[in-house]
Amino acid sequence: SASLIPDRPLLAFVMSLLTHVLLPLVVPAITEGWYLPSYLTVLIQMANIGPLLHHPHAPFSPREERPLLRQ
Repeated sequence: SASLIPDRPLLAFVMSLLTHVLLPLVVPAITEGWYLPSYLTVLIQMANIGPLLHHPHAPFSPREERPLLRQ
């Protein structure tokens, strides 16, 4: 059955778009001014670097076999 609630990735995408759409309305009212969108952009890009650095090394890292459920 189809759900009226969107999937989490889609919801995250829509919320990030709404944040960027609303920023021009909020910026004149806050003391940070246009520094806030700049900080947000830098933080988001820094958060995207972690998975990019981890992904090539993941297949070569040793893993310990762990059961999904503890007994």
